[in-house]
Order: sequence, then structure tokens, then C-alpha cells
Amino acid sequence: MKHRVSAVVLVMVLVCASSAASAREYVLSLKGVDVRPGERIVGLEMHGKHLTLASVVHVPNGWSFKVDTDPAGNMDLSGAIIVGAAALFPADVEQAWLFRDAAGAVNEPAALTGTITVTKTFDDSREIPLKTDMLVAKTARSGVALTNNAAR
Repeated sequence: MKHRVSAVVLVMVLVCASSAASAREYVLSLKGVDVRPGERIVGLEMHGKHLTLASVVHVPNGWSFKVDTDPAGNMDLSGAIIVGAAALFPADVEQAWLFRDAAGAVNEPAALTGTITVTKTFDDSREIPLKTDMLVAKTARSGVALTNNAAR
């Protein structure tokens, strides 16, 4: 039985900044992930520079997530399935993260890197590097597409 989850995880990320009023909010989607026929997503890692995690709103059934943040404004997010039935299809990771970008306050851009782990057989897996062209950033309020400056 095919089990689909509408969203992987909704993450609200606040960037270290002196003024929240200057922050820009983005909804980040993953598109164009190089998943081969029959493969599903079984793991995810994201590393943010000048990003701090405020909350995880939704964790799909059968997934476990770990989040680390530090006072310098860096965050690490890792997640993996607990059972095989929880593996996700690429469409399940669209519009999953909400970011607030105010990294200009520290004179450095925010940066987001990571990997997506996929498998077909559960006996072996492969990691797909998170690339800028896989990230679609839209303003959270207006829905207008932006450049992917939050993912370098």
C-alpha cells in the first residue's frame, strides 16, 4: 500500500539579526531531486549558517529528527525513517521549510547545505547533495519566487 505524507517537516528558522523587522521570510521547497525510478527518500540533512531553528511543526509518521542550534546562529537538522513504510516520494518534500533571512545584520549571507538520502531496496542507499537549483525559495507572504540566495 502506497503511503504518502503531505509534508516532510515544517521548520521555522529564525536568522540571527539585530532587527526582526528587516527579516525576509521564505518558504523553501525541494524540486528536481535526482530520484531514480523506484527510489524513495529515507533521510535528510541540512546545515544552516546564520540560521537558528525556532520550532519543528510537523514530523511525518515513522520519521525521527534531530536539531542542533548554537548561539552563533548555526543549525544542523537531520532526519531519517524509523520504518521502511515511512520512506517518502519526492512530492512529499515540497514546501516544507519556512525561513526568516536577516543575515545581512552580520554582513554575511545565510547559507544552507545538506544531503538527501534515497534508496530503492533498503539494502543500500545513496546520498544526493542538496544543490542550489533544487531549492525553490518563495516569499512566505506574497508567494513571489526569489533567487536562491539562502542556499549557497
